Amino acid sequence: MIERPFLSAVALAALLTGGVGHAAAASMEALQGAWTMNGTGCADTFKKAGNRFEYKDRSSSLATGIIVSGSKILGPNATCKA
Repeated sequence: MIERPFLSAVALAALLTGGVGHAAAASMEALQGAWTMNGTGCADTFKKAGNRFEYKDRSSSLATGIIVSGSKILGPNATCKA
């Protein structure tokens, strides 16, 4: 089961990439990379491992970001395939 905050972050990222004033779904290619909430520094949540991103501490209850890699979406508490 995927937790609601994780789904909300993915839905919000997909909607906001379409621009202000209208909603549009972004392609998976446009969402590739590491994403975190406003006010949270990427360096506080993620670290670079070669050419990919990893969570600094995925087990932390304060981890608010997601990593989109190919068709996988990795959250702090779940992973799914889109």
